[in-house]
Amino acid sequence: MLKRIFGRLKDLVEFELRYWKRRLSKDWQPVTVLVYPERLLSRSALYKTCKFLGFQVTRKLAPADIVIDWTDSTYRASHPELQRFGEVINLRATNISKTNVQRIHAEVFGYTTAIDPRTYRGPCLRKSDVNALHDGVIVQCPIDKPEEGFVYERLIDNMTPAGALDMRVPVFGSILPLVYHKHRSLEERFLKFHSAKLRETDEVLSKDEQAKILQFCRKIGLDYGELDVLRDNGDGRIYVVDANSTSDSVEYLSKEEHEEALNRTAHAFVEAFLHRERKALQTERIASR
Repeated sequence: MLKRIFGRLKDLVEFELRYWKRRLSKDWQPVTVLVYPERLLSRSALYKTCKFLGFQVTRKLAPADIVIDWTDSTYRASHPELQRFGEVINLRATNISKTNVQRIHAEVFGYTTAIDPRTYRGPCLRKSDVNALHDGVIVQCPIDKPEEGFVYERLIDNMTPAGALDMRVPVFGSILPLVYHKHRSLEERFLKFHSAKLRETDEVLSKDEQAKILQFCRKIGLDYGELDVLRDNGDGRIYVVDANSTSDSVEYLSKEEHEEALNRTAHAFVEAFLHRERKALQTERIASR
């Protein structure tokens, strides 16, 4: 716990220094990101992207270059006060529950993880319908009565010699700039991961899979965020099992991969969301680092 706290304090100082270094450079021009209604926490991936780029973050309801509906909740209320700003990132992502992920996955991919635990036979995964609880457990089916507030899914075989493999897929509009391979031990396969590696999107996802992932995001209203995707060893297909619109930055990357990820996600953020007249200059700055 203390190691994690000190790590986050170190990140806070590092990215504050990066921000002021960018802001004090001769070619700096202000770009304002309106994040509303919740405060942007320093552990989030978006916080680091904005600091890395030297973008100013505000919660003040005033004209801004980029506007994001930032609500750390599975279900979010609509915010009509944001509609006057025109294009608002994630304004339509009002329901990212596991039930809705299952439903939209079935519409887009034609198959799903969802099962009826009263008739299914064999082990399945039971987990909360809401996000970020990490309470998945394996239960033996059939069962008499499903528990309210939980979803039941077929157990995906994503085991590798290094442990259970999750793919974390960042999404920036229509851009999938990279994929994180995250490994978990068998004992903690539904809890925390213990290692991460940066992978090329085209190496781990086919063009058809990428197109379907983007279609999934459009249907669920996710303009910016990250998906958790599993590939089943049995059928070879991918399964989107979680959608996150306020994701934390990925830990356990090497220093070189961490820097590479920052550059790629910053470039994708600018390319996807910054107005055209401001985009060329910001892209040139990223490339010059």
